[in-house]
Amino acid sequence: MGYTGEILPLIFSFAVIGVILYLCYMFTKTLSQKTSGARSTRNIKIIERAALSQDKGLAIAEVCGKYYLVGFSGGSIEILETLDPDDLVLARPELAQDFLSVFQSALKNRPDFKKIMGKMKKNGRENNEK
Repeated sequence: MGYTGEILPLIFSFAVIGVILYLCYMFTKTLSQKTSGARSTRNIKIIERAALSQDKGLAIAEVCGKYYLVGFSGGSIEILETLDPDDLVLARPELAQDFLSVFQSALKNRPDFKKIMGKMKKNGRENNEK
């Protein structure tokens, strides 16, 4: 019963950390929604971007159902070409995965470090015997 004076502050500390983590999660979620909403609207969507240097790049933009290759730099934006939708490789929405499935597939495909270390030890012994 003497431990309750030491355990209660510890439990309170974990609760405060949990609340802080939850608030950080909600903040980043809200920030993500606001920034993605700024990048695309109903009629204008940025499909893909590629940086060429610090202030120059290319983007594929969809404007009212038409696709354009756009070049941009620090002081200008220029439509370089109108693109044919059949030539584009667009991301398919059915391939979107949640975090858990991506994490599980990464765990399945991870290297087996025990086997790698065993091979390295075996190769090291063979080299020492020569």
